[in-house]
Amino acid sequence: MITSSPHTRAPAGAPAPGIDRLSGRALYAQVTDALRQRIDSGEFPPGASLPGQYALAAAYDVSRDTVLDALRALRKAGLIETRRGMRAVVRRAPVVQQVTVPAGATITARMPTPAERSHLGLAEGVPVIIVRTGAEEQLYPADRTGICRPPTATQPPVQQ
Repeated sequence: MITSSPHTRAPAGAPAPGIDRLSGRALYAQVTDALRQRIDSGEFPPGASLPGQYALAAAYDVSRDTVLDALRALRKAGLIETRRGMRAVVRRAPVVQQVTVPAGATITARMPTPAERSHLGLAEGVPVIIVRTGAEEQLYPADRTGICRPPTATQPPVQQ
């Protein structure tokens, strides 16, 4: 947990909170983990803006490029949304639609094409679920879809 404000630089000579320069692990990955922990803990709840890039760079005593790489990783993980000229915002948990797939359907997942991402309103890093039944194929956003198998005579529905 960060003990200093996210808008101030760590005191001279003091290690940046959550950053271990001697670990051999990339600094951006350490910043990514620190920010993910703060998001998961609720310090940055859904809809909240993260501090600006320069403030984060100062708080973690890293370069702005390192912060940009960390924000890119969080965006690809689907945790934040970014727009040019705006602060990164923590994504809200989407409403999940339950889809019952027919018996014999094949279910796979992959990253969407740019056209599919636009059509489904997907953030970068969110895959699509593909349900194939014969020649028919249906795409679903993986962050907003739960897959259920139909019940059989001997077992209840199973959610995946």
